[in-house]
Amino acid sequence: MKNTKIILLSIISIVLFFNSKSIEAAPQGPGFEIYNKAPNPISIKIRISGGKFGNMIIVPSGGKFAQEINLEAPITLAIYKPLQKQEGILDWELPFIPADYLCDINTPGKTKYVTWNPAKTPSLYPQTGILMGLLGTSDSGYSLSNNIAQGNILSQNPERDRWR
Repeated sequence: MKNTKIILLSIISIVLFFNSKSIEAAPQGPGFEIYNKAPNPISIKIRISGGKFGNMIIVPSGGKFAQEINLEAPITLAIYKPLQKQEGILDWELPFIPADYLCDINTPGKTKYVTWNPAKTPSLYPQTGILMGLLGTSDSGYSLSNNIAQGNILSQNPERDRWR
């Protein structure tokens, strides 16, 4: 019984030690990052503070995209299935295809590190990081101590689940 307590206390001490060190050493980061865990690449557009959507960005499967943003600014994130040239659609029309997923994230002062995984519900959720968040950092090494919560991701099309 004593050995079990000693082992358990040792494990807890090690985890707490590494957790405190990773939070201290983790940089604040760029403010926005999306990690694509989908089996296919996705395309995204970001609108900051109600302005115009930026250029379309392709995020490969298993890839990440980060962008410096003002943490006080609300963002709208549009996610598209892989865009492919279809008969009858001209190249200049591709940016006007409606998003497959659209959401608002309005959390002043919070980082917006999210993961896209259409195999889960919800498909877009806050990053949990290494070891299910135990170390307090994202896979990119950014601190998750000031990250958004699931309730901060306001989907504009919650009935959408065409990705499965």
